[in-house]
Amino acid sequence: MGSMGTRPNPDRAVDEATGDPLEIWTAYDGFVDGVYTFYETVKHAKTDEILVHEKMQLIFRTEEEITHSLEQAGFAQVQVYGDFDWKAAGVETKAFVFHSIK
Repeated sequence: MGSMGTRPNPDRAVDEATGDPLEIWTAYDGFVDGVYTFYETVKHAKTDEILVHEKMQLIFRTEEEITHSLEQAGFAQVQVYGDFDWKAAGVETKAFVFHSIK
């Protein structure tokens, strides 16, 4: 996995259908124009067969930007929580859960 920033050790998982061990390798490609790009490869741990190889991209936005986007898309009564504990988001919140009605 010779990309810009491959993690030295894979995450481990188990194939739910077969019980076989899996390795999840993540290679970080960079952060350009507000887009964080990385590649994720899922391999069968015993055979090294590549089961999935996907390019992933994340865009980090503020609570206000996401709320505005939801409202522009026709969602109403947007509620923002700090996590799946359903407590209101605050200034220290690092991840958000949005709940709304369309």
